[in-house]
Amino acid sequence: MSRLGKNLITKISQAFPEHNIIDEEVGVIDNNSNYTWVIDPIDGTSNFANGVPTYGIMLGLLENNIPIAGGIALPEFSEIYVAEKGTGAFCNGEKVQVSSEGI
Repeated sequence: MSRLGKNLITKISQAFPEHNIIDEEVGVIDNNSNYTWVIDPIDGTSNFANGVPTYGIMLGLLENNIPIAGGIALPEFSEIYVAEKGTGAFCNGEKVQVSSEGI
């Protein structure tokens, strides 16, 4: 398991000890909760390994298997995207939205 994956699991387990976790590297930690964190500590592993900057750290939260929040960190671009059901999406704290171009 990568150090990043281990750190994410540790932080989530400390903050939400009753929640489930699904991690690409570890598998499933089933606490019989309605909430499940989904972790991909390095999405785009081959890009990361080859020095290609298009990789990210992905994290999502499900409630009863329905996505309610998520985020992706793009370290090479200094960008963090987060979204929460009912509040919208943000990049580095600034609201983002779908463009109306082409509609």
